[in-house]
Order: sequence, then C-alpha cells, then structure tokens
Amino acid sequence: MRNIMQSTRYYGQWRIQMSCLFILRFGDGYTILIRTNIDTNRKTVIDYIQQQIPEAIIKEEHNKMMHFRVSTNVSLYRIFGILEKARDELKSIIEDYTVTQVTLDDIFVNFAKVQEENQISKQTSQDENSFKLLQKRTNVVKPI
Repeated sequence: MRNIMQSTRYYGQWRIQMSCLFILRFGDGYTILIRTNIDTNRKTVIDYIQQQIPEAIIKEEHNKMMHFRVSTNVSLYRIFGILEKARDELKSIIEDYTVTQVTLDDIFVNFAKVQEENQISKQTSQDENSFKLLQKRTNVVKPI
C-alpha cells in the first residue's frame, strides 16, 4: 500500500508530499461560474443565487464573471434546476453558466491565498509589536 502523505527535509525546510486524492479532500464541493451581460447589475444575480442556495459562497466577481463555491451537500440536480430557473426568471441577464467539481488548480490557488494572508497577518502583527515596543521605550502616544 502506497503512503498517502510523506514528508522530507529539503534545503533545511520540511516539505510534505501528498497524493492527488488526499489533496482533493481540501476542495470538497462544486464550482459555479456564471457569465452575465457586461452592463448587468451583478448584485442581482449574486443575491438570487445566494437566496436560492444559501450554501453558495461568492469567491470572486469581475467583469462579466462570478465564481461561487458550493458544498457537496447540495445535489447537482438542485444546482442545475436553480440555475435554469435563474436563466428564465432573470431573462437575458445570465448568458451561460458552468458547474464543475473543484480542481487541483483551485485548491493550490486557495492554498497560496491562505499562505499570503497568513504572511500579511504575521507582518502586520510584527509591525504592531514593534510600534508598541517603540512606544514603551520612548513614551510616545499614538496619534489619533
């Protein structure tokens, strides 16, 4: 039986190697991409989808595209039914849509975003600690 996960030391840092199936566990769910007309109020579509599928989380929106993430607790039958109903009810707002399983690319992009957010948070925390230390040493009050 092959190991799902193994770790190795690489240039002084630990690296973890995982199988694709193990990594896919981090991306449980479906991705919904909706393309709208360029001069459409995207908020209308977002509100409609989130009202019909409360589990839907908006991940990104730009230009004509909206990217939602939905857990696997919602059946594909329900998702497609709601999207077809949205096309009918919202008339010519939705041009087309795509529903896919989460890909490895999605998971790696999400890992990178989380890592970047952690680095920013860590840097902010260090800056605040440095400022507090400077305040203590110089008895300077932070300006309002």
